[in-house]
Amino acid sequence: MKKVLLYLPLMLIMFTFTSCKKQNAEKDLENAINKLNFFNQKFDEFYQDGVISKKAANDNESSEYDQLKRIATEYYELINKINKTVADIDAKLKDGEENKYRTAYVAATKKREAEIDKVFDEFKQNVEKIE
Repeated sequence: MKKVLLYLPLMLIMFTFTSCKKQNAEKDLENAINKLNFFNQKFDEFYQDGVISKKAANDNESSEYDQLKRIATEYYELINKINKTVADIDAKLKDGEENKYRTAYVAATKKREAEIDKVFDEFKQNVEKIE
C-alpha cells in the first residue's frame, strides 16, 4: 500500500503533463505560414546579388543554400507534424466521432486561403530559382 501511495503523486503529475498537451490547429498553421514567410524573407535577402551561394563565407557559418534548406526542412517538419496529429487522432477515434483538430485545421486553412496561396506561390518560385 505504501508503494501505491508513493507512486500515486508521480502518476498524477505525469498524467497532468500529458493531458495538458493540447493540439492547436490554428497555431500549428500559423507556425507553418510564419516559416514560409521567413524562408521567403531570407531568400530575398540572400538573392539580392542574383545568386544563392552554396559555399559559406566563413568556416563557422552555413552557406546561404544550407540556411534556406534548413528553413524549408523546418517547414516540412511542421506540415508533417500537422498530418501526423490528424492521423493519430483519427486512429484513436471511435466510429462517428469527429476529429476536432482536423475540423479546426480545415477551417483555419479556408479562412487564410488567400494568404497561404500567396506565400506558398512565392516559396515555390524561390525554390525554382535555386535549382
